[in-house]
Amino acid sequence: MAPVRLRALPLAAALASAAACGQRAPESCPGERLATLQLHAVLVSTGCLRPPSGWPWAPQSLWVRNGIPLSIPDDPDPTDQDVPTFDASFETTAGAGGGADGLAYCSGGAHAVPLLGTRSGAHVRVERTLERGAVLGSCGAACTPSTSITVEGELTGEPPTAFSGTLTEHLEAAPADCAPCVVPCTSTYSLTGGS
Repeated sequence: MAPVRLRALPLAAALASAAACGQRAPESCPGERLATLQLHAVLVSTGCLRPPSGWPWAPQSLWVRNGIPLSIPDDPDPTDQDVPTFDASFETTAGAGGGADGLAYCSGGAHAVPLLGTRSGAHVRVERTLERGAVLGSCGAACTPSTSITVEGELTGEPPTAFSGTLTEHLEAAPADCAPCVVPCTSTYSLTGGS
């Protein structure tokens, strides 16, 4: 998804703009528009990084990143005040039952796919798993892990004018296919923004 990109960071995942390097056909966002917000994701934690061999005490900024961005979209100058954002829409879909409404999250990246789930009051949870959902060329030609992306958090306002939550990406593949990269692994991003 970045946008939720489906690379490693599929997301987040990634968030979804690098998914399968153009092999996946675009999917339209189902439902009726609830809100379109400008979001930004910042890496909070990841198990997808590893220290350089022979230098295990290296600062994390020098660790092998497996293509995991520190922010989505990437911030070319994190010292300036301008924070890059991406458009994300929340769409209502058919009811999910149990007091929850159906919801789709769409980030609109070149290879983005809708994440589907529910909204109950202000709380939302949407997710999607894609087989071979990421291509980690820096980890090896055979490194094409399945990618699970989850966006969970709170929409504020009615209609919603802000979102605060997390974007979590989990990559799953045979470790031998992705050596020297660390897979399977999970990355979590703080995902926030507004209209």
